[in-house]
Order: sequence, then structure tokens, then C-alpha cells
Amino acid sequence: MKHFFLKQTQAFISHKRMNGQASPEAILIKNALDTDATFNAFMDVREEYIGQFPNKLREKILSSRVFLLILPTTNDISFLFNKGNWVRKEISIALSINEIKDDSIKIIPIAFNKDFTWPDKDELEEISPIVDYNIFYYDTNAKESSKKLLKAMKCKPQINWVKVICSFILMLMLAFLITKVIPVDTEYRYEESKVYMSKLEKETSFNHYLEAEQDYTKTYLNWVYGQMTTGNKDLKLMKDFNKCYIKGRCVRMIVLAYLAFTNGDLDYVHSQETVNELVEAIYAKIPEENKAIFSYTNDSKLQRKKKLEGVLDISIEYLESKSDLRKLNGTLQKELLKATLMKRLWVSDGK
Repeated sequence: MKHFFLKQTQAFISHKRMNGQASPEAILIKNALDTDATFNAFMDVREEYIGQFPNKLREKILSSRVFLLILPTTNDISFLFNKGNWVRKEISIALSINEIKDDSIKIIPIAFNKDFTWPDKDELEEISPIVDYNIFYYDTNAKESSKKLLKAMKCKPQINWVKVICSFILMLMLAFLITKVIPVDTEYRYEESKVYMSKLEKETSFNHYLEAEQDYTKTYLNWVYGQMTTGNKDLKLMKDFNKCYIKGRCVRMIVLAYLAFTNGDLDYVHSQETVNELVEAIYAKIPEENKAIFSYTNDSKLQRKKKLEGVLDISIEYLESKSDLRKLNGTLQKELLKATLMKRLWVSDGK
């Protein structure tokens, strides 16, 4: 996983075939490289050793960062004197890369006998610079040889930006799906607030709400005041308290009262889904300053009352605008509803 966002180091293994097959030494090196996920080693084992030098091999060398030249265990490299030999051409291409830009490709000749020596440069002609590269002596009897070779081949890591970008997009999509499939309740910080609101959300008739709400609110307020007496100015608690008071107590009471008044029945029961939708819609329209009716800054009673009146006006205006709801019977009924609600909300809680 630690190499997941890194590009694999491309390595080209140049070797002389034996009877048309890869030599045991070349296969040994290929297998050693295949054990390390940071390398992607290429070794030609399919192309026939006849005809024109294929573009495929040229492109593989040009895209590699490491060029490994396998020197025969017999130390016989006379085949390199042949200008038509493919190994010679592979060396020539690798050397030409470094002529354009130094160390663009790491060239490592690998010998299996310490008595190996290069011939005179004159004999090698245009590939003579190969003798200037340090030979890596691979001891087939030493387990550490493979590790040492891999270490010698290490190049500066390159970030695989395609993987990085794709992984980032995938994580964003996953995060989006998680939030859709697994809803996270972040609306309320405290469990007591969640319990209080869940009880109020079940009430769908005005009369029953008035009876049940008093007990729910008393229990909740006792807990809130108990938290506040600790001397801690818990802003998250205040946010919970304001939301429960405005959304759960005030707006819900207004909605149920409006439905009861317009239907002429204080026990009128509307669907829980519809009531909850109306409460949510109204709460979304209330300005933030009206939602924060209580704070640690000790707003005056008059300020709190004005905020509450604003909530009441916005709620009734929205309910009156709904074409699928019955309307209040004129200004008188509207003022009567507002007065009834203000008396209930303000006298009880607006101290």
C-alpha cells in the first residue's frame, strides 16, 4: 500500500539469447525483480532474433529508468562486436538517452564472475562508453545479491497522479454515498435534545399537544438549567436549546393551532408527515437572529419578545400562503390566534 501512489520503475533487461531462449542468468534477474512491486521489469522472450530491430524494443528502452545488461557467465561478449547484434543496438539506445540528459536512465552491467573484464574501447566503437559504468557483480550463491541489486536500481520516486486523482474522486463519491445511504444525525448535539424533539414530533393535534408538551418541556428545561448552573457557557447547548424551543415548541404549536383554528376543531388531527413538513419549511424561513431567542448575552425581555413575534408572523404568513390549507376567517381570527399563541408562549417562557 505504501507504494500504491508511486509509479513503478520501468526496467529493461538486455540479454543474449541461448539457442533462441533467454539465458538462465537473465531469468534469474527477471524473477528477482518480479518480487519487488516497485519495479516493472521487461525482458524480451518472444521476438525472433532475426530481421530489423523492432520499434517495440526501442520504445521499451526509451520509457525505462533502469537498463540492465546481462553479461554471460562465460565472459564471452564477442557478440557485441557485431554491429547488427540486437544487444549491441539496445546498449546504443540506452547510451544515447544519457547523452541527451545525464543519468536519465540508470545503466547497470551485471556480471556473474568477478574476473570479467571489458575489451578495449576501440573494439566496442560507439558503445564503448558502456565500460565506464560500474559493474554489479551478482553472486548466485549469496541470498543478499538480489537485495543489493534492487537497492542499486532504486530511482527517485515518481508520483502516479492518475491513481492519486482517481482515488480522490473515488473517496469523494464514497463519502457522498455514505451520507446518502447512512444518514448522520448532526442536528442536535445532546441526546436530551433529540429525545425532547422526537416526542414533540409525534404530536399532531393542538389540544393533545398542549397537554403533553408541558411535561416534555418541564423535563427538558430542568435538564438545560441544570447544565447551565455549572458556570460553563456551552454554546452547543445554547444552540440545541434555541432550536428545540423555536422549532419544536413555538413553530409546532403555531402550526397545530393554525390547523385547529382553520378547521374549527381544537382536537383536529393532521398527518404527522404534513405537520413535520410544515414545521421544517417554516423554520427554514426564520432569520438566524430570530432563531437565537436565548443567549448568554442576556437580551432584554423586549428583544426576546420581538424575536418571538417575528417567528409568529413568519409562521402564519407562510401557512396562509399554502393553497392546500384552509385560511383563517379574516383579520379578527388571525389576531385572536396570534394573541392566544403569544399568551401561551410568552407568559410561560418569556420571563
